[in-house]
Amino acid sequence: MCKLRLAVDDMARGRETGYINVSTFGKPGEAAAEILSTGWLVAVDGRLEYHEWQQDGRTRHDYEVIGHVEFLAAPRNTASGAAEQPVEAAA
Repeated sequence: MCKLRLAVDDMARGRETGYINVSTFGKPGEAAAEILSTGWLVAVDGRLEYHEWQQDGRTRHDYEVIGHVEFLAAPRNTASGAAEQPVEAAA
């Protein structure tokens, strides 16, 4: 199993970046846990869940995708600016 937080540009009102929690299971989840780090470009497919709770007297909420993560592109190497070789994984 792998739980990650996906940054989405221009998703939230008034903020540049919004975040969605993602959970993936099985061998793809194991691969995601071992390989993914900040900067990876991924595609996510699955069931969207909405969670709401009370914290400090305020209603809080978030979204979570339960499903599959596909690796699209590795992060760029900041030292040279060249892209790393994509990693093949069963996602």
